[in-house]
Amino acid sequence: MDSKCARGFLALIVLVAAGCGEERRGPDKAARPTPKSQAKKARPDAKKPDRAPKKTQQDTKPRPVNKKAEADLEAARALAAELRFDEAAKKLYPLIRDFEAAGRNSRAAEAAFWTGFCHEKLGQHGKAREFYDLVAREYSAAPACRQAVARRSRLVPE
Repeated sequence: MDSKCARGFLALIVLVAAGCGEERRGPDKAARPTPKSQAKKARPDAKKPDRAPKKTQQDTKPRPVNKKAEADLEAARALAAELRFDEAAKKLYPLIRDFEAAGRNSRAAEAAFWTGFCHEKLGQHGKAREFYDLVAREYSAAPACRQAVARRSRLVPE
């Protein structure tokens, strides 16, 4: 351990031992509990601030997508891996809307990315750019966004 680090560590130990997080009071200002009679009481006519209802676990969960849509996405990716890009693109396009309707934006972004990828491989750079732009614009928080932006930048301008 070098000397700067050791000094910093020692200073930290001294501060913690001295109680640096506690409020310092003089001997005449010791902490005294406040009697309940002196505690501030809420006025009965004061309104409580409106608060948004707490989200339950049900509210935060994405709505279920039928298992067919998940299976279709995997099947379309397999078609793309087999270089059957036209079939894969046709299978992927309706999945974007299905996943989006179910609130599964990361899966919708994935489907849109793969649709753009298939169009890129088919030489349809205009359509590929549209799907990559869709991912970047609508699903910027999705993991597929970074890939879409990278592939879009490599497309040959038309």
